[in-house]
Amino acid sequence: MVTQCAKRIREAEADPLKDGSRPAARARRKFPKPPQEMDVAVLATLPVPPPWNPVEQAQWTEASLQSALQHLAEADPKLATLIESHPELPVRLLGKQDNMFAALTRSIIYQQLAGSAAAAIHLRFLKACKVGETESVLPEQVLVVPMPQLRECGLSQRKAEYLLDLARFFSEGLLSDVAIKAMEDDVLIMELTKVKGIGRWSCDMFSMFQLGRPDVLPVGDLGVRKGMQTLYGLKELPNPAQMKEVAKAWEPYRSLGSYLMWKVPTAVQRKQPSKSPVKLTATAMPNMG
Repeated sequence: MVTQCAKRIREAEADPLKDGSRPAARARRKFPKPPQEMDVAVLATLPVPPPWNPVEQAQWTEASLQSALQHLAEADPKLATLIESHPELPVRLLGKQDNMFAALTRSIIYQQLAGSAAAAIHLRFLKACKVGETESVLPEQVLVVPMPQLRECGLSQRKAEYLLDLARFFSEGLLSDVAIKAMEDDVLIMELTKVKGIGRWSCDMFSMFQLGRPDVLPVGDLGVRKGMQTLYGLKELPNPAQMKEVAKAWEPYRSLGSYLMWKVPTAVQRKQPSKSPVKLTATAMPNMG
């Protein structure tokens, strides 16, 4: 029996198929031998991938602000008149050196509050976290403060929860100073809005005034919308699509163009008609602490 099987195998190997190959040879091509492990010496010669080295996004400098003012004045005649009335350099747009966590906690505390009231609450909050006057609050300092003590600072239950959620994001490494500075604008919005209490408007204000990003258009800011409506003679407050269309001429300096919208004098509406002339005032800029 064994002899007959061996004979048939030899006959099969000797009998070529139509394509000229032999069954045994074709079988070997179907099931190639596994590749041998690469020699250690060869591995040592391969290039090592460089470590992750995040590059910070562009920030304003005094020189770039000056150049941008000139660019906007040449690109948009309506802005040219406004810039002529406000020639001072908007240094508020320069990036800050504070740590990102401290800046975001301040942003949350200041939301929807008058400046003096927010400043008092912020000061009590820092004391509760045992932060010195010249120090910046850290996530670990916030996480150990009991909720009742946070409430005693004047924080609402919701804002206290927002601050704790922000502290967890930083403590667990989901956010960091290095990562935030390297994020592109759309990625920054996506990541920051995962934190409770931080929405699109807060992201835009943070990008403009903390990070010093040059090309942010805060489509949700009422002051920018009112300024744009007045300066460009729009019948109604512009929606986001209309704002982007108007601001095309400002690129890549939409942060500066938006800042100038807060400088546009807008009519103060009176509840009762009066013969006296309507008072014009600039829209208040957001208080970021």
